[in-house]
Amino acid sequence: MEIDRGLATLLAAIIAAVLSGLALLQKKSIEVREANRKYLETFLEDLSDSIHQLIALSTIMLKNKTEESLANTKNKAEEPKEKLKKLRTKIRYPLWGIDEAIQKLTRVTDFTLYTLSNPSVAEENVKRAKSLALSIDKCIRNCYLKGRSPNFIERRIIYYKVWRFTRVRESFKENH
Repeated sequence: MEIDRGLATLLAAIIAAVLSGLALLQKKSIEVREANRKYLETFLEDLSDSIHQLIALSTIMLKNKTEESLANTKNKAEEPKEKLKKLRTKIRYPLWGIDEAIQKLTRVTDFTLYTLSNPSVAEENVKRAKSLALSIDKCIRNCYLKGRSPNFIERRIIYYKVWRFTRVRESFKENH
């Protein structure tokens, strides 16, 4: 088979068009990841700070000796709780699938206060909240680094940890 000049030009144009289209698709993917990363970046500091404060204040509640110090700790927890609730609506789409877990994490200090009458249950509550917070932190970090939403496995792990966290309070509620 002999290829004339016109056919060769046509084949070269088709190959160039296909390669150009592939390059465009790849560039679009990179731009989407970069846009997701940039959007999420604006909330990372407030997210990590609020999550850390809620866990730390719950831990402090376990160690409070007086009603006054417990009330102070409870009051301190209101600011990070409200901040996390507001952030939740802004990060719902970039972190699709874990917003309910973040909402549950806003309740950690309330759950701790509720279970303080039984120190071992309260400690278990905080322990499971820490585990949930760690999973959420890892997920957010991965989403930021890779410019994507949480994947199926990350969401399943977080759902499981939410279930374990809320089960402590629910079991306590049933028994009291």
